[in-house]
Amino acid sequence: MRSVALLALAVATCFDAVAGSPGVDEDVSPHYDLGDTAVFSQNARRGLVTVVFANLAYLEQGLIQNMLCSWGRIPYPHYVLVAVDEAASAGVAKLSPGQTHWHPPYWRGIGSGLLRPTNQKTPEYVAFIHKRTRFVEALLLLTNLDVLLCDADTVFFRDPLADGTVPFWDPDSDRCDAFVVNSAHRGGKGPDRVEPLGGFIAVRNNARSRLWYRTWTAMEACLQSKEQPAMHASLRVLDARFARAYQYRADLEYQVYAATQPVLCVLHDAHYPTGFHMTDGYLKDYPDTSYITLGHASIPEKTNKQPWMAELGWWFLGPDGQCPAPRGGGGAVAAPRPSKKKLEPSVKHLAVVHWKREGPDGRDCTRIIAERVPGLKLQVADALAKREQRRQQQHEAAAARNSSEGDSARESLGQYQLPLALTVVMILFARMFRLHRYCLS
Repeated sequence: MRSVALLALAVATCFDAVAGSPGVDEDVSPHYDLGDTAVFSQNARRGLVTVVFANLAYLEQGLIQNMLCSWGRIPYPHYVLVAVDEAASAGVAKLSPGQTHWHPPYWRGIGSGLLRPTNQKTPEYVAFIHKRTRFVEALLLLTNLDVLLCDADTVFFRDPLADGTVPFWDPDSDRCDAFVVNSAHRGGKGPDRVEPLGGFIAVRNNARSRLWYRTWTAMEACLQSKEQPAMHASLRVLDARFARAYQYRADLEYQVYAATQPVLCVLHDAHYPTGFHMTDGYLKDYPDTSYITLGHASIPEKTNKQPWMAELGWWFLGPDGQCPAPRGGGGAVAAPRPSKKKLEPSVKHLAVVHWKREGPDGRDCTRIIAERVPGLKLQVADALAKREQRRQQQHEAAAARNSSEGDSARESLGQYQLPLALTVVMILFARMFRLHRYCLS
């Protein structure tokens, strides 16, 4: 009885941060109040809207303006800038009138300064990132829109939805619940597996993706971590499946999944490199940079990314704060289309690499969330039962192997018992014969 009470207390404590939040098919609570969401529908294209979150520090660094410059070259007008502090709301309203969203009650407590100077998490960044993930979840619940989430330090060279690298509207790709970028290192310096990045996600609005985001936000609250560890843990809890977005038909062929299992289609590194890729031999593997559709400056240095981005040709904002016109004058221009050369798979093993299950106080978040999130209890219980069954089978196999080895040893010993006994008798006889001769002499 005591253990049940302790588990109940752990669940209640763990989910204080998301108390009152809805699960799948539950009513939307005031916790998800985003204010007026009409601006997202007004700026959507075929039911999909691009969302970027901006605070004052992103504006002062020029990241938001640089992204807008890259969009102006294509052009790419289907976006909404979500301000997370009051100073940023005034700045983005000047940059993109009619394409901004600002709801002060939701972002209460989020500061306007640099949320983290390095890759290490800070309390300010964790508070912001948890609200950001819940914002996307709320947008999926409150509207019928699909969402393309972008970090402020990304730049577009082509329209990813038009050049085919994100086949979002391909009739055969409807089993892809989301399209993600892989941040795992290349070139043998890291695991050749999927490590989905939180900075660029195109998510389809359906029951599986809503369940995924519900599990993701719950895992963030339980782990008190950044978005990616919680994302990876949520994908393991849901037993998510992966496919290569550039050959998803083959990857998903003849596969049957549970109704709750999200399928994430992984974009090719050649089209969607991150800062980790660019410092890990990308140009050696793909010297033709025309492959790049979108670049993400995810580098450890957070205080000033401009020099690094400028060196790669990812910085379009002029010194005067304006977007320079393309060379030769005229209107917007996109990057050249990549060659038709078939790309080899950039990821061999489609499975999540890094993930964690324990919260800061040692609680097993996997079990707790299985109890909390509707639709997961039976699935996770089944997964845990299968894991225990595998462990039992391994234990039995090891015991049988040890027993077999023992029997073999005994059999081998039995084969040598008679010769060994004869040898001992002969040695004793020889010693006795020597002793007899000694006594006679």
